[in-house]
Amino acid sequence: MKKEILLSGLLGGIVIFVWLIISTGPLQISGNKAQPIPNDKEIHTLLKQEITEPGIYFLPDHPDENSTDYPDYENEPIFSVIYGGRTAGTFLGQMIFELFCIFAAPIIAAWMLSVTSERILAKYSRRVLFVAVLGLFLAVFGDVFSEKPMGNILLASINSLITWTLVGLVIAWRIKPPKQIR
Repeated sequence: MKKEILLSGLLGGIVIFVWLIISTGPLQISGNKAQPIPNDKEIHTLLKQEITEPGIYFLPDHPDENSTDYPDYENEPIFSVIYGGRTAGTFLGQMIFELFCIFAAPIIAAWMLSVTSERILAKYSRRVLFVAVLGLFLAVFGDVFSEKPMGNILLASINSLITWTLVGLVIAWRIKPPKQIR
């Protein structure tokens, strides 16, 4: 069974990798499309000077109640800047970590499916649904609490559900109930 978990998880990782290419490329439904910033060179120079530590920054920051910097604070747009601390020199390490996660997540899903109830394991459709619901869980707690605009959150959540349904089709095909309950 351990071999089946590992194999189905690796196949699921391949599905995620291929779907990631399709959903971010031709279909553009990943919800991660960034918009261009006018005057990006000037803004990049300013951000590079002012933001030196990785983190999530908000503009305007939450000023003191007595602050006069933002007299109409309630009606000001709020911007967020996410700086992960990556440079061209550290990008490869980040990519390797992300690739590891692409394969680790479906292996964990395959293991979870393999130790679930006999009722779920008994039917292929239930096994697929089990993994798809894991994807829905990830979408709710990953995509929904992001700093993306609402339209992008919806696209990212739908994309997560599609991704994990596709992964579920592969994992459910490989993880089958023990022979005594078939």
